[in-house]
Amino acid sequence: MVFMRIALILSLVCGISAETKPEIRGMVRKSLDGLNREDQRKSDYLYDFSGARREFGSNGKLVKESSWTSVREIVDGIVIMRGTSEDGKPLTPERLAKQQESIRQYIAAQKAKTPEQKQTERQAARKKEKDEEAWIQEFPEALDYKVAGEEVINSRPALVLDFEPRPGYRAKNMRARIFEKMRGRIWIDKAESEMVKTEAEMFDTVSIGFGVIGKIEKGTQMRFGRIRTGEGHWLIEDQWFKFNARFMMVKTLHREMMSRYTNFRPRPDLARSARF
Repeated sequence: MVFMRIALILSLVCGISAETKPEIRGMVRKSLDGLNREDQRKSDYLYDFSGARREFGSNGKLVKESSWTSVREIVDGIVIMRGTSEDGKPLTPERLAKQQESIRQYIAAQKAKTPEQKQTERQAARKKEKDEEAWIQEFPEALDYKVAGEEVINSRPALVLDFEPRPGYRAKNMRARIFEKMRGRIWIDKAESEMVKTEAEMFDTVSIGFGVIGKIEKGTQMRFGRIRTGEGHWLIEDQWFKFNARFMMVKTLHREMMSRYTNFRPRPDLARSARF
C-alpha cells in the first residue's frame, strides 16, 4: 500500500500562479478522503493481480527484470494470495508444492487465532499504516490547484486539475517535504468527487531528514488509475512508478515497478449488510 500512496502524489504539468479557490481545494480534500477508504474497501474484494519490476544500473542500463501474477481467493474460509505465474511462465511443480505448503501453514495459523487476537492484529496494522502515511494527509493543503479542463474517463466526466507546490507552505510531517519539489495533474470524478487518475513527476531532488532517511531524485515519475466497481466503490486498477532514490545514505535504487488489479468481485463470505 505504501507503493500505492507515493504514486498518488507525483506528476508533471504546467505552472500555477494563483491561490487555489476554496471549492477546488475542498474537492481535493474529498477525493483524498475517498482514497483513504480504499484499503478497507479493497479487503472486501477478491481479484487478479499482475506485477513487474525492472532494475537499472547507475548508467541507466537494464540489469534485471521480473514479472508475476497471482489471484486473491478464499481457501477453507481464509483469504489468501496464490501465485499463478513467474516471468511469464506457469509455476514449476516444485514451486507449486512449496507455495501450497506455505498456504496450508498460513491457513492453520489463522484458524488457530482467537477473535481477540485477530482484532488486535487488525488494529495494530491500521495504526501502523496510519502513522506511516500521515504525511499524505497534507496533500490537499501543501499544493495549489488550477482547473485545466474536463475529460471523459470510462464514460464518466472528470475535472482535470494541475497542481504544484503551494508558496510558503511548511510541511508538518518530515516526509511531506516531497510536496516542495512536485507538480502534477489529477482527474476527479465530477459526480462523486473520487480521484480517478494521477500522473506525476518530481521536478527536483528532495532530501528527507537532511538526507539521512533518504533522497527522492529529480525525474522520479509515477501514475495510477482507479475504477468504479459495480457496487459503487472506487479501487486502484493500475500503478506505474519509476524512481531513482537513495535510502539511509547507503542504498541507491533505480527501479521501475508496475502493477495491475483486474476481475474485482465481492467476497462471497461477507454479508451484504456488513460489506455495503
